[in-house]
Amino acid sequence: MADPTAGARPRRPVPGPAYRLAALAARSLGFGDATFALVDGPVQGVMASTRPRSDADGLAAAQLSEVVAATGKPVVVGDLAASRDPAARGANGAFVGVPLLDGSQSVVGVLYLTDIVPRAIRAADVELLTDFAAVAADQLDLTRRANNLQGPSERGSAALVRAIGHGEIVPWYQPIVELRTGRMTGLEALARWEHPSGALDDPGVFIPLAERTNLIVDLDRAVMRRAFLDVSRWRTRHPGLRVSVNLSGRHLDQEDWVDQVRRAAATAELDPSAVTLELTETVRPSGPGLTADTVEEARDVGFQVWFDDFGTGWASLQELVTYPLDGIKIDRSFAAQLGRHVDNTVVRAMSTAAAELGLKVTMEGVETREQAVIARELGCDYGQGYLWSRPLPAARLEALLVTEDGELPVLG
Repeated sequence: MADPTAGARPRRPVPGPAYRLAALAARSLGFGDATFALVDGPVQGVMASTRPRSDADGLAAAQLSEVVAATGKPVVVGDLAASRDPAARGANGAFVGVPLLDGSQSVVGVLYLTDIVPRAIRAADVELLTDFAAVAADQLDLTRRANNLQGPSERGSAALVRAIGHGEIVPWYQPIVELRTGRMTGLEALARWEHPSGALDDPGVFIPLAERTNLIVDLDRAVMRRAFLDVSRWRTRHPGLRVSVNLSGRHLDQEDWVDQVRRAAATAELDPSAVTLELTETVRPSGPGLTADTVEEARDVGFQVWFDDFGTGWASLQELVTYPLDGIKIDRSFAAQLGRHVDNTVVRAMSTAAAELGLKVTMEGVETREQAVIARELGCDYGQGYLWSRPLPAARLEALLVTEDGELPVLG
């Protein structure tokens, strides 16, 4: 790390979203100052209090952050003046620092908070700061990757990297309804690229690009984090509201995917029991991340786990037995053909097998009342599609949730 006492402060190397996250972490935990210290890079103050700090305070913070970087573990000192750590000699106040880790779990920097007032620092505070640091590290990695994509053939990827980092990839929400009553029970968060100009990019273009370039994991995370924050807020009015988020095969290749989702829910203060994880079928997981044990781990945390687009991808009836699931979503291509004997037979077979295993079933792509009736007759529990609503931006979905009786709306 660069010496924070040497020379003028360098230009800010931290991308805007990470910068704001660090400031939010400091405010959330009641600290006056937040600082990034990058390995082999500059130290950057993110938020500074108006209260003066002594040189000893600054030196102690720098030395303690070096300990975090060297050990890869959090360092917590609630009262620097009372500490026996030589690094804290002559300093006052409080310090808490956590490492910034890249995808290989190598330390790339430190996020630390300081204040001139001593305080009790709880384990929950350290855990929350660690969650903020994980998101900030992702933003730093996105910025690095964007800067390395310079060739003409990589411009699309570079633009997508920047869009993810700048918050242009956002969730739009499509209601999921109970077929028996027509009442909304939850939402699926679907990725949309909203340009600063107001233009909206077709997900049929940028999602395949993300999958080809391994940016799909970053895209999944961006949508998930924003959706969790939105739904956490909406559940104050509708505590029964659920949200479904997509996890791609490449996301599931990561051994810590369950912990990634858990941290995102914790940061948003969203109960995992309100979240359905939809395992998408476009790319079959090839790594060690998706096993019956990891799916069970996700369910133990409180998440529901469903197979998405069932019937068209890599998952088969055998996978319904292999993995401890909660449900399946039948691909929209089957909805378009409902009413034909062959397609009805296939849908009935899938829903019957699911029911025998104790799984719920959602029919995607429902556009007509007739399709909804047939889907229910064939054993589907829920429906999703244009019959009830197109995907909506957060503001319009929030307006839809306002009902006279305070219950989730009946859409038909």
